[in-house]
Amino acid sequence: MTLDLLALRARLGWTQAQMASAIGLKLRAYNGIEGGRMALRPIHLLAVERVLLAQAAYRGAPSLAPDCVRDDALSVARAISADAKNLRKSATMASGKALTQ
Repeated sequence: MTLDLLALRARLGWTQAQMASAIGLKLRAYNGIEGGRMALRPIHLLAVERVLLAQAAYRGAPSLAPDCVRDDALSVARAISADAKNLRKSATMASGKALTQ
């Protein structure tokens, strides 16, 4: 996945210092990555994706999250919804049994 860090940071309205801090880098290192003088390591790519997902949720703006992250988040949301339905069903069945005993 290729990220345009400058564009993403601009969409957030953040400074380089804010983005660097959010992904656990010193400002100088972040500046080097955004300027193309240093490579974005996989761990920092994951951090950027996580920051974007968190900001998308916080701001109620799903478009802030990259497509691949949004797809993963939707899969998790569906799984949580399914679990919740199963728990409600189990609780309803358990309370019905308790009433008949």
